[in-house]
Amino acid sequence: MIVFIVSCLRNISLLSISSMSMLISLQMSFPVFHNKSFVKFGRRFACDLIPYLEKFELLSTDFYENSLGFQVSIVFNSKFNLIFKDNEVVFVTYASGNHFAESKMGIHTLRTNNFTNKIIFYDLGLSLLNIEELQGVCNLEIRVFNYTAYPKFVRNLYGYHFKPIIIADIFREFKAFWIIDASARFKNLTNWKRFNHRVRSGAVEPFALRHPSSHSIFAATHNEMYNYLPLSASIARNYSMFDANTMFVVRSDFAKEAVKWNLLCALTKECMDPPRSKLGCNFTNDRFGVSAGCHRYDQSCINVIVASLKHRLGLPYQGHNLEKIRDSFDKFASVKRGEDMARKLQHFKC
Repeated sequence: MIVFIVSCLRNISLLSISSMSMLISLQMSFPVFHNKSFVKFGRRFACDLIPYLEKFELLSTDFYENSLGFQVSIVFNSKFNLIFKDNEVVFVTYASGNHFAESKMGIHTLRTNNFTNKIIFYDLGLSLLNIEELQGVCNLEIRVFNYTAYPKFVRNLYGYHFKPIIIADIFREFKAFWIIDASARFKNLTNWKRFNHRVRSGAVEPFALRHPSSHSIFAATHNEMYNYLPLSASIARNYSMFDANTMFVVRSDFAKEAVKWNLLCALTKECMDPPRSKLGCNFTNDRFGVSAGCHRYDQSCINVIVASLKHRLGLPYQGHNLEKIRDSFDKFASVKRGEDMARKLQHFKC
């Protein structure tokens, strides 16, 4: 039995509280389950963040009603609506001026490999010349990231608070989308379509990460993040961390639950960017069981959340064997850090 001590009721009408998921949202604390039984809540996020959940339509999901008590098979389709067409998938990327040349190569690679899907480019601080160059790309929309709508610490791009906000913004608008960093390169349209079919069939969870980082979640996550997003030490040490530079999201209760807690952490500095966080790691020979004294910010956050949700449902998660990644992105996409494009983008036809 879950005991709720709800402190955020004053922020919302009692008439709208109609489900367990709503109560969990109002608790504003990440719930942890083991063997389908509630264990505990994480530290409560501020009630002042509820307007952001309302803005992005994330206040409540049916995740807990749908997941409590049913035996999960590898097939999601019976429980989640994963219906989307290949041409409905949107590619979402973002950059400030210092990563523009790298992101240009990503756009160039998409278009030269016959990916004509809509691209949404979030301007995190581009020059007028950068914007002018993007305007020549077919089926590409530029959106200026509105820093003024969020806490001041979001302006620090090295805290990576912006990315979960972008994910939440896109989630309420599109059925299916890729979140891709400037370094992501999509090259095989045929294999990409095969992957989409696997997602529609239910063989792939609707918030998919598939580029492994060769170490565990535990090795590269600041221990204070677990105050807000608890995860058992055994799971954190045994589950591989996946890169957050390439993620596929399909509108569903599972994905909505992940997007919601990801957003709340991003809007809480002590969660996403705890004191003394640093990106650089010092790995030992044991890259799974020993902390490398580093933190991967948004990547740590979404890995902790997805690992917890998959464990909650009894779904398989990648462990130490990094040579066999189920439904790997490697068949159609890669990551090329530092691969810049010096020349201007071509005016492609879509």
